[in-house]
Amino acid sequence: MTRLQTLGYGPNNDPDQDDLTRWQEYMADTDPLDGSSYLAITKLLVTAEGVGLQWQGGIGATQSLERLEDLNTNAWETIYTRYPRTPASGSHVDTSGTSLIHFYRLKTTR
Repeated sequence: MTRLQTLGYGPNNDPDQDDLTRWQEYMADTDPLDGSSYLAITKLLVTAEGVGLQWQGGIGATQSLERLEDLNTNAWETIYTRYPRTPASGSHVDTSGTSLIHFYRLKTTR
């Protein structure tokens, strides 16, 4: 029995109150008992070279940065992928992000 099972937490609970369930934290390989351990884009900076993005997450999950150009579609495009063992933080410059409005998200798989 794990420590979380002993404490009575299920997969949909959020024991560290960071708005991510235990299941989401498992998928991102972050610590469900540490409120500062979560998957998130932490910085976005527009430069002449493109859009720079920084993020934090776990080290045991594949991290994929995705871009969407039109909110009327669900045509997310993977523009960068990091495979485990990843650092706890990452960054990428989207060099095609200088002329259009883009939306970004970070996905993980295990």
